[in-house]
Parts: sequence; structure tokens; C-alpha cells
Amino acid sequence: MTLLGPLVAYLPTPRGHEGEVVIDPLEQLVDDAVAAGASGVAVLGSTGGWPYLTAGERRLVVEAAVEAAAGRVPVVAGVGAFTTDEVIVHTIVAERAGASAVLLPTLAYLPLTDDEVLDLVADVADAARVPVWLYHNPVSTSFRYSVETLVRAAQVPGVGGVKDRGSDVGELRDRVTALRAAVPSTVEVGCSGDVLGVEGLLAGARTWHSGLASVLPAWYAAVAHAAAAGGGPTTDRRRDGRGRAAGGRRRCGGRARRTRRRR
Repeated sequence: MTLLGPLVAYLPTPRGHEGEVVIDPLEQLVDDAVAAGASGVAVLGSTGGWPYLTAGERRLVVEAAVEAAAGRVPVVAGVGAFTTDEVIVHTIVAERAGASAVLLPTLAYLPLTDDEVLDLVADVADAARVPVWLYHNPVSTSFRYSVETLVRAAQVPGVGGVKDRGSDVGELRDRVTALRAAVPSTVEVGCSGDVLGVEGLLAGARTWHSGLASVLPAWYAAVAHAAAAGGGPTTDRRRDGRGRAAGGRRRCGGRARRTRRRR
């Protein structure tokens, strides 16, 4: 059974003039995303600026998101940290704050090896009481999951899903196809990327993880639900001929119309 569904909106963490976490706009972002049709919300991901928050602020963010979601959709909480012990502490705190799942990046000052990442996944999944989502973010973490290593990690008991990515449409589709064929049926295959993520859904992934969905939730929800249902006009109108999500400048004006005629 799908835990997260077609679209997870990754929320920024609103901050005040002194850098403090501001709860009211965070709760409004949650409510807006849910009302627009997001099937889940996530906090303390890259969009949420978690490296710049204290442990107490991170707990406050999770508690606020859970309260605002009010059981309508799952809340995913990032638990990234430089040591396994810290990750486990953040995981326990997020669970107690009501998170439905935790998002695990492969963070380290020196790039991790495959075996070290597999050990990290096993340790966190063993300590967690909610599903663990594996986060593939090579730009921020300097660790690139091969499909083979991601499949091995997804087989660890307690892993509920993967948040994968590709550098282009072809790579993303190939990775989704390979993952769907190899990971356990209980593991949800998802893709990140505000632009490419929809291609993952069209290739058979179950979830699109998007930061821009937190500020344009209705647009992203419409595309995600259409893609999850097999594509169609709603999805096609939002993609150009290269499989790229079309922005406003490509959907209006004489230049865009001339470009379409040439195709």
C-alpha cells in the first residue's frame, strides 16, 4: 500500500528577522499544500534548510507540521546529520513529534562508501519505528547511489521508500524501471526534481517529491495526479517536446506559439 502517494510537497522553514522559526506561515504552507491536493508534506529536507536549525527548532518544525496536517496526509521529516547517533536521535524525536516517516540523506564530511551507507541505513532502520525513506542527493551529500546499491539499501527491513533522481529524462526513466523491477513491493519508488520528477511518475514511480510544490501546490498536484493516472492532456500541456515541464513563458506569447508550429 502506498504511504505517500503521487505528490509530496517539501516545505521551506519560515524564519523571522533574528533567524527564529516562525510557526504560523509554516502551518499555512502545510494547509495550502493539503488543500490543493498534495498527498503528503515533508519538512527538514533541503528546501527546509535543516542544516541551519538547532535540534529544538527541528522538533518544533515537525510538531507544527504534524499539527497542521491533522492526520489528513502523512508528514515526512528529514533526519540528516553527520553521525549515525545524531541521525537516530533526530529519528526518535521526529517519531515522537508524530512524523509518519523519516527521510535519510547520506551526509558526511568525507564521501561515504557503499558499505558505510548500507550500515547507516541498517542502523537507522533498526532504530526507527516509522518507515525510512532513502534520499539520493549527490549534489549535497557527495554520495551517488548506484541502482544496485539503492536496491540493496531498499531491501533493509524498515525501509519504506526511495527518493531517487536522474540527470535527464532518459536516466531517470531507466532508474525507475530498474528499481521497480528489483525493490520489494512494499518499498515505494519516488523521484525528486521540480521539473524531471513528473517523468518518474510517467515511468511508473509512485511519488513525486518537489520543493516548488510547496509554493505552487495546485499546479503540481494537478500534474502529479494526472501523471500517476497514466498521463493525458493535463500532463501533456505542462511538458514541452523534450520532456521538460513547461514554464509560463513557454505556454503563452507569440514566441511560444511559433515554437509549437515548428514542431
